Amino acid sequence: MFISEIEECRPTMFQLQCLKRLRKQQQDGAGCNEAEIARSLSVNRSTVSRCLKRSVELGILTENGYEFTKKGNEVLEYYLDVEKELIYYFERIGVEKEARYQAVAGMLDAVDIKTIQTICQREKMHLQYENIGQKNLGQMLDDPQENAGVVLPYGTYEVDFSIYRQGRECKKLSMADRGFEKPAKLYVCQKESCLELCIREVTAYSGNNHRMLLHGHLQTIKCKCRDDGLKKLPIENGIVRIPFDEICLESLPNGKITGQIQLTMTCSVGVLHMPESIATLVLRM
Repeated sequence: MFISEIEECRPTMFQLQCLKRLRKQQQDGAGCNEAEIARSLSVNRSTVSRCLKRSVELGILTENGYEFTKKGNEVLEYYLDVEKELIYYFERIGVEKEARYQAVAGMLDAVDIKTIQTICQREKMHLQYENIGQKNLGQMLDDPQENAGVVLPYGTYEVDFSIYRQGRECKKLSMADRGFEKPAKLYVCQKESCLELCIREVTAYSGNNHRMLLHGHLQTIKCKCRDDGLKKLPIENGIVRIPFDEICLESLPNGKITGQIQLTMTCSVGVLHMPESIATLVLRM
C-alpha cells in the first residue's frame, strides 16, 4: 500500500486511540465493546460509535463486526509508529511526561505527516551527532571509499544531513544548514564517489532591530581533508561535490552509517552574519 493512500486515511488522535483499544479487545479474543472503549476514553458511547463508523467509511474497519481490513492494519501500524516517534521527540526536547500526550495530539491533528516526519528525523540526527565518537556506537571505518562500495551497491542515493556549528555551540545548527537543499545525493561508483549538495538561497535578519531581511548564497566552500589540509570545492551551476573518501564514517549497531566532515564556508548574505566560518556536516545512511 502506498504511503499517500495511508495518509489519505489519516485518523485524528481520538480515532487513533479508539482503534488502539479496539485492536486490544480483538487481541484479547473479545468483540467490539463500544461502551468499554468509551469508558476508557471518558467519552459518550455515541462518540465512539461515530468514530468507528467513520473508520468503516475510510476502509479501515469492516462494516460487520468492526474487524480490521488489510488496509486498516497498515494504517494503524503506520500511525502508531508516527505516535511513537512524536512521543520520543517531545521526551528529547524536555516536555514533561504528563504533557506529552497533549503535545502529540496537537501535532497529529494539526500538522501534516511529512512535516512531522521531518521534525522527528532531524531530532534523530541531533541525537546521533551528540553520540558520534562514543565507543558503544560501533567501529570506525578506516577506508570509507572501500566500505561505501561494500555497504551500498553502486548507484545514486538520497542522504539526509545537517550542518552544525563548531565550538561551544556545536549542538546548534549552523546558518550554513539553511544554504543547501535537502536531501543531498550520494553517488557511489567504482572510481570517484561523492556527496552532491545543491546550493539554495540563505536569508538572515540584519540591523539593530533585526527587521531587515537579507538574501544571499554560500560563496566559497572548503572541506578539511584526512591529511588535515583544506580542499577548495568548486560551485558549478549551484552544485558542490564533496569527495566521499574525505568523509569520516562510523557504523552503528542498527546497521546504519553516520558520517561527518568539517567545512569552511563564506556567504554573500554578509560577513557580519557569516564570515569565513567552520561547521561540521553530519550525514546518515
